[in-house]
This record gives sequence, C-alpha cells and structure tokens, in this order.
Amino acid sequence: MKRTYRPYEPKQSFLLPPSPLDWLPDGHLARFILDVVERLNLRSINAYYEREQRGYPPHHPQMMVALLFATSSCVRFSIFRDDGTPTQ
Repeated sequence: MKRTYRPYEPKQSFLLPPSPLDWLPDGHLARFILDVVERLNLRSINAYYEREQRGYPPHHPQMMVALLFATSSCVRFSIFRDDGTPTQ
C-alpha cells in the first residue's frame, strides 16, 4: 500500500494573493530553494516512508528538505555579535 503524505502544494492558490509565491520577489532565496528541491532525487526517502505504515501521514519529503535548506541557509555561525563583542 502506498504511503500518503500530508498535503504539500507550494503553488496552491489562496484568496489573496493567488499564490504564496506571489509574495516573493524574483530571485528570492525561497524560490531558489524550491527550484533546487524540485530537482533532487528523493526516491530513497519516499521509499522509506512508503514502507512505514504507523502513525500519522508524514510531511512531504520535498517540504522537509526545503525547510532544512531554508533554515540552514539563514543561520549565522558566529561567536561574535554585530558589535564585535563575544557571545556568551
């Protein structure tokens, strides 16, 4: 039996604006991440979740990978604050 995922449709329509991507300007990091994730081969992740039948439907692997990329690209790895003083 094929595993179902929670709905993931980043191009779905809303009342205003028609698409969540309409909020983002061209060249925005989120658009780039969505394009990259769309091209990734996630078959091994999908295969794992298709075998697992317990629990609630998981979030879609493309959404989770996009979230991982987005959060890791926005994290600053620094022991110093903007003013040059060390953090605790």
